[in-house]
Amino acid sequence: FWLDGPLKVNAYDQLSLMRRLYEHKLPFQTSHLATVQELIALDDDSLSGKTGSQFKDGGFKMGWFVGHLKSGDKQYVFVTNIKGKDASGKKAKAISKNILAKMGLYKG
Repeated sequence: FWLDGPLKVNAYDQLSLMRRLYEHKLPFQTSHLATVQELIALDDDSLSGKTGSQFKDGGFKMGWFVGHLKSGDKQYVFVTNIKGKDASGKKAKAISKNILAKMGLYKG
């Protein structure tokens, strides 16, 4: 609905939402925000996120990975959006991990 439909969400919108989620600045109970954080947690204690993919005309066209990273005493939110042939959320996630590792923020 937001990839092809009338709802337009861009990377900046997603980044703002993730920042407010992890800063507990959304208009919801703290326990509900914690539940959402748990639901998007990956199998790594330092990195969490959610993938998304646009599948159209028989192939992947767009991939997203929005996430949160704890590194030392700092926290980061990020959004990776890729477009093109065979772009998918899985590829966006791999790209994100690679970039974060090259920045020295993620050990994997």
